[in-house]
Formats: sequence, structure tokens, C-alpha cells
Amino acid sequence: MRCSRLEVQARWLLLVAFLWAFTGCAMLKKSPQSADKSLETKKVTPVEETTTSDQDLPFFHQVRWEGETLSLIAKWYTGDWRNWKALAQVNPWLEPNNMFAGLKIKIPRQLLKNEKQMPREFVISSASESKGSSQKEISQKEASGSSAEGGEAKGTYMQFVVP
Repeated sequence: MRCSRLEVQARWLLLVAFLWAFTGCAMLKKSPQSADKSLETKKVTPVEETTTSDQDLPFFHQVRWEGETLSLIAKWYTGDWRNWKALAQVNPWLEPNNMFAGLKIKIPRQLLKNEKQMPREFVISSASESKGSSQKEISQKEASGSSAEGGEAKGTYMQFVVP
């Protein structure tokens, strides 16, 4: 008996399908030991706990009073009003001349000398000191009669406040 070519191809196809199904089922059916090995994870060595010291964390000041300026905040927390530039660099979104209540300002720990919240009295006293000194300068200019023409002072004096 001779098989036709079509029957031979069908038998081979049936044999391949049978082997494929058998190996597929065999792959799904694993012994419990081999299943545990496939789920094994690498042993993780515990990482030393990283503790962040207070030196790493910045200090934040929240603007609460009218009249607060970046130089005034720098004077209170760092001890020097000239550190306002360093505060401006740390807070690039900040506009030093547009301070409003609720604004949070980051102060680096390496500059920090005072962690107490800035009291309102400090703001008021500093505002009156700066206003008094600038008014003295203006009145001295008026008294000396200094102007471009050397005579009487004409026009209005503008007060420039450097933060």
C-alpha cells in the first residue's frame, strides 16, 4: 500500500502537532521543586540605613509680615544682610522686591545662624531704621543744597532701597 503524498504530509503534520502539544503541556506541568527554582530571587543584602542629618536638610522661612525683604530675612537667619544674594540663588523663583505672605524661602543650613522664627518686632524695627537713615540722607542733601546746578535743589528726591 502506497500512501499518497497528501497522506504523508498529513501524518507529519499530525505528528508535529502532537509533539508540540505534548511539549507545551510538559512545560506547563512542572514539578514543585523546579517551580520554586524559577521563582527564586537573588538574595538582597540589606543596605545600610542612610540617615539624613539636619545639616543636609534646608531650613524654610515663611513670610508672615508686611515689610519683610530678602535682605531682612538674611540678616535674621544668617546674621548678615549681604547673604540675600545667596538666598536668591537658592530660591531662583523668588522675586526679592515682590514678597507676599505665605511665600516659603529656603535657607541653606550652612548659612543658618538662627532657627527661631523672625518676630514682627524685628521687621518693624528694621523698617523704621532703614526709613530713618534714608530720610536723614535726603534731609542732609536738601540742607547742603546739592544739585546739578550747584544752587537750589529742584525736583523730587527718589528713595532707592537696596535689599
